[in-house]
Amino acid sequence: MKIINETSLSYETIGKIIDNIINDKKEDTNYIGKKELGLVRYGDKTIGVQIKYLKRYVEWKFWYE
Repeated sequence: MKIINETSLSYETIGKIIDNIINDKKEDTNYIGKKELGLVRYGDKTIGVQIKYLKRYVEWKFWYE
C-alpha cells in the first residue's frame, strides 16, 4: 500500500478514513489499472480520494477539494 497525503491530516486519521472506506465498500472485481474516485467529508473539509490498483500495491491519494 502506498499513501500519498496532500492534506494536513495525520496518517492516523488517513488510516481511519481508509478503514471506513474499506468497511463500507461493496465487493467488486479489482484489476490492474483500475481507478476509483470519491469524496469524503471530514470535519468541515471535503477530501478527494483516489484509489489506484497497481501490479504490486494499491495507491491511495488524498487531497483537499
